[in-house]
Amino acid sequence: MNYPSLGAGLAMLAAFSAYIDQGSANATLVFYSDSKPSSIDTAADSSKALVTLTLPKPSLKQTNTDSINLQPTDTALVTTAGLATWARLYNGNGLAIMDFTVGSDITLLNNNLAEGSAVNLTSLKLKPYLGAE
Repeated sequence: MNYPSLGAGLAMLAAFSAYIDQGSANATLVFYSDSKPSSIDTAADSSKALVTLTLPKPSLKQTNTDSINLQPTDTALVTTAGLATWARLYNGNGLAIMDFTVGSDITLLNNNLAEGSAVNLTSLKLKPYLGAE
């Protein structure tokens, strides 16, 4: 398998942030309490959604030497109590574009979300995959 250079990987992530911003709406990150689907093409079970966070436009905050930072999300209220196990990023067109595992890809202060509690993400960092390190 071939891997990009760091510079190329950062350029791809910057382009990815532009794809996040596509559409008339803002991108959203939805947290779920069930098992993460094996494919991004598998529809998420909306009855397992816990909270929906919204990203501002533009979503790209800054490019670093080894990563990009996205803007912080808004603060949203948890609509259903549960243990957040995974999250799906949707672009402004509502298209599913990336899934994350809570605990390894996304770290929350508390994965057990209480109904009515306020949640936001203040730091969103994406790093390019450059092969096994």
